[in-house]
Amino acid sequence: MEVDYSDGSLWFDDDPGPLTIRRNWKKDILDQLLARTVYCYCECMNPLGMENYDIPDDKITASSYKVAVDGPRLPEYGRLRHASTWVSDQGDHPIWIQVDLDAVLIVTGVLTQGRRASADFKHCVDEFKVKTGLAVSSLSYIQDNTGGVKTFTTHCTDNHVRIVTSVFPSRARAQFVRIEPTICYTNFLIKDNCILRFELLGCKNPGNNSTNITCF
Repeated sequence: MEVDYSDGSLWFDDDPGPLTIRRNWKKDILDQLLARTVYCYCECMNPLGMENYDIPDDKITASSYKVAVDGPRLPEYGRLRHASTWVSDQGDHPIWIQVDLDAVLIVTGVLTQGRRASADFKHCVDEFKVKTGLAVSSLSYIQDNTGGVKTFTTHCTDNHVRIVTSVFPSRARAQFVRIEPTICYTNFLIKDNCILRFELLGCKNPGNNSTNITCF
């Protein structure tokens, strides 16, 4: 299991199991408690329908999309594990891709994934922000614990196709979710256009009205 606790972005392979303490005990305890945090509120960390097509194509929109020689890279191609991918057009600013959930749900995080088109072409979003809201006209950024705009980091240049879980500091009630990539890479070079596949996490019935999703 690997846990990165520096910026709110996590990835893990299996349940952490019983709490154990090794030589580097301070970091060990922090890692395992943070891993347990993920599992503690996993009842509201369900996929909301990007990968399995519960969210229809017409509910996925974007600021732009690239038309390649072999066809367009449409917003609906931005689904997690899609054979293709969404690609924003060159020079598009600000870049965003948005999902209409068609109902007010609880949103708690996002899974992101880049794409390796070939051994020579590897693409991913390294940093992004998220806006949520009940209407497109009233979207607001997910905030960090200090009240500032939260920037999520995927460290995607380590592995372009690894699925990274980014957990929101607090639950968001939303019908609309907009992901705004801010740093995008192709072959370790920052690029103007972005390539992204993703899934939204959350639940329809949170069980309580609290927006705090952190627990031990």
